[in-house]
Amino acid sequence: MTQRIPSNADPAVRFMNVSFAYSSAPVVHQVDIEFVRGCIHCIIGPNGSGKSTLASLLIGMLVPQSGDIQINGRSLRGISEAERSRLVALTPQRISCPFDYSVLEFVRMARHGAGRADPDGRRLSDNEIIQSAMHRAGVVHLTGRPFNELSVGEQQRVAIARMLAQDTPIVVLDEPTSALDIEHQLELIALAQDIKQQGGCVIWITHDLHLALRIADTVGILQAGQVAAIGPPAVALADDVLDKVFGVRRGRDPQPQFVLRPKSSEQHGVLSQ
Repeated sequence: MTQRIPSNADPAVRFMNVSFAYSSAPVVHQVDIEFVRGCIHCIIGPNGSGKSTLASLLIGMLVPQSGDIQINGRSLRGISEAERSRLVALTPQRISCPFDYSVLEFVRMARHGAGRADPDGRRLSDNEIIQSAMHRAGVVHLTGRPFNELSVGEQQRVAIARMLAQDTPIVVLDEPTSALDIEHQLELIALAQDIKQQGGCVIWITHDLHLALRIADTVGILQAGQVAAIGPPAVALADDVLDKVFGVRRGRDPQPQFVLRPKSSEQHGVLSQ
């Protein structure tokens, strides 16, 4: 039975009895899960539970050995690579750039010559979309720098800019804050919330239970490649589930809540439109 996130909307993404194994080692086993538009969905689980494998399956980097993945009700098997790139964008956990590209060139790789219309109907150029993405990710000042000379945190922000430049209704963030300082973590949360408000589907893979509790509309917990729990954070992150999957329980002391200080629109670090 598919474990569906409560919503009146049709799912943007649906995993239907999906299994995948590397050689003889099963990683994902009979996963049934759906993700709807206008929500932030957090996927959490112990190391090796299959979180990043789900992301790779969704973008077509891996192919299920059984089951099916659907985007907007269509099987991923029948969607071309070019069309898939207009539907789903991924910020990967590991970022590599085998050539000596500049930051601008690295971000530009996300574009395939298809502009989009802004609210007044004018067609936006690839360059306008790229510049907007780099501004929102706060990396305009890195434009001419070689990507491979950046710090890991700067590379992570540039990868977020490339995801934005791809301009897709579904975004997958695989451990996107692992190298970000607190300011840029909060900016990324604000960006994800903005995508959600615009009707996008955000799938955020993380180890951070505090983050999932704070930002998620729904939380899916993977254990040994299977869905152990799914639902609103208060349900999925209940003590009995946490004890079974992670061997921890929720503390009773309140967690500090950090917020961004107001910034002017001219400051390059702001992730907003």
